[in-house]
Amino acid sequence: MKPELKDVVSKSILTPGKGAIDNFTHSLNPYAGCVFGCKYCYVRQMPISLFREQEWGTWVDIKTNAVEILRKDLAKAKKKGPSPCSCLLPPILISQSKQKPA
Repeated sequence: MKPELKDVVSKSILTPGKGAIDNFTHSLNPYAGCVFGCKYCYVRQMPISLFREQEWGTWVDIKTNAVEILRKDLAKAKKKGPSPCSCLLPPILISQSKQKPA
């Protein structure tokens, strides 16, 4: 089954680091969702998955304003000092996306 790809406008793209990524100040998330749906994935139990009608692994929200919002978020983060960043982005999402990188 082909995953549902949906364009969305997001308020943020950098998420402050907490929990498992506490060695990083932020994580970079240009997408929400997943095309794999691995049974062992921890994200299945997170609000983004629990409060969505579609099954995890069948949808991806593409943050169409990612470039603009990243510029704004980086400007804010730069004022606070260096910001090591983690990115959870399977490469396959890029190839399946309707969007082309800017």
